[in-house]
Parts: sequence; C-alpha cells; structure tokens
Amino acid sequence: MPLSTTNLVKHYFNVCNTALSRHRHGMVYGALLELVNRLASGRTIAIEVAGAPATGPRRFTVRFVDGAFTPVRRGVHAPDVKRTLPRDFLEDVLAHADEYIEHPERLDWGWLRGH
Repeated sequence: MPLSTTNLVKHYFNVCNTALSRHRHGMVYGALLELVNRLASGRTIAIEVAGAPATGPRRFTVRFVDGAFTPVRRGVHAPDVKRTLPRDFLEDVLAHADEYIEHPERLDWGWLRGH
C-alpha cells in the first residue's frame, strides 16, 4: 500500500535531515551543506506534490531551523520559496534512502535558487 502524500513528504524531509546531519562536517559535502544552511536558515518553504491524489493535502510547508527542516503545522504561512516536487521523485528517495543520504547532492535543492 503506497504511503499517503503527507507521510511521503514527512519521510522525504527525514531523509534530507539525516543527510544534512550525517555530512555536516564532511569534506566532500561540507560546502553544499553550508550553502543549504546559509540560504535556507529561517526560511519557510512550501512544497506542492505533483501527481498526488486529488483527495488529501498536496501542499506542505516546512521551515529550516537550526540546520533541519521542521513542519509548519498551523495557520496560513506566506512561504519564502515555493517548490513543486513530483510524487515519483519522493517515492524514489524513500525507496533508495540510503543512497540519497550517502549522496545528498541527488536530493532536490533547486528551491535554494528560487526555481
């Protein structure tokens, strides 16, 4: 049974947070992770899931605080950045989480540029 869109997004950001945490001090990805931290710190990011079922939520808001993505649960928040991610990409990240954690450059960081 496939995950609900809510759980899919939640697990996607868990993978992102794990990758950030694991490579925080590494030489190879240190610059990437420093860039993420510098550009995303305190920002509110709205993620819309393309290909999500018509029933249930399709848009999710997170904030980047203290080096990790945290969900914004209540209220309407004007995001600093909007990003659309395909559901099949999120499913691939979860199916191959260890690979994405080991190679965080494969995660979608395009929202940092505002696209």
